[in-house]
Amino acid sequence: MLGENDPCIILPDVYPKKIVPEIFWAALIDVFRDALVEFTKTIKVGNGTDPDSQLGPVQNINQYKKVFSFFEDAHANKYKFAVGGDVNPNPTNGLFVPVSFVDNPPEDSMIVQEEPFGPIVLLLKWSDEKDVIKRASVFPKFAKVEL
Repeated sequence: MLGENDPCIILPDVYPKKIVPEIFWAALIDVFRDALVEFTKTIKVGNGTDPDSQLGPVQNINQYKKVFSFFEDAHANKYKFAVGGDVNPNPTNGLFVPVSFVDNPPEDSMIVQEEPFGPIVLLLKWSDEKDVIKRASVFPKFAKVEL
């Protein structure tokens, strides 16, 4: 499984509903957005001691603030969220962050350039395999590419 900000290159001959659960954390092309959003709505965020919980809280307040800064930046720049996007700046019942997808932010944006280490994922569009592989290898964080 790739990390949160590593690219996942999906070719057009796959079945979205079969592959989405397997690549939940990866960045996907536009044709998968709707299936991904629907799958994301089934994720239970909660205490790690709850056996039904699939996503727990962010590790500590400093990390929460870092993750929150990505949401602030996305909202300040009016990026579109396919799902999620609302995070409490002053959490009171745990450091929970909803799974959120930023839909096609610019490549020079904070979410593309930096690793949030939280459940905020970018969806980048592509149309040419050579171009997407080149784009994926431009960023040091994206050095691990699996096809």
